[in-house]
Amino acid sequence: MTGSHPKWDTLHRKLAARAGTLREQGSLTSRRLPSGRRVYLLRFVEQDADDRRVQRAVYVGDDPEVLRRVRGYLDELRAADRELVELEELARVNWHFQNRWLRQIHVRRRQLTAGNGM
Repeated sequence: MTGSHPKWDTLHRKLAARAGTLREQGSLTSRRLPSGRRVYLLRFVEQDADDRRVQRAVYVGDDPEVLRRVRGYLDELRAADRELVELEELARVNWHFQNRWLRQIHVRRRQLTAGNGM
């Protein structure tokens, strides 16, 4: 997200402060104003000080460039999380096959030491 844009700079600070929440949830919604203009909001839920769920919204506006940057920012946040989930799954599969392989070696070694040979 290169290049300066006054609205984006302000919005980016607000989104970055809530990156942990937005990584897991939140969506862009639109509404039409009485004037007919369509504006966008980023809606999400946070925990307040009393641990209650509170709906929040950050006004994005109607600037197509800012909207594109918000979508890109959300995609970047969530892509990093997806990569971690995929890495965790890969590690789990690797662990499973490694343990299976080690058990087979252990059984084969036991057979060889017991004199069963091949």
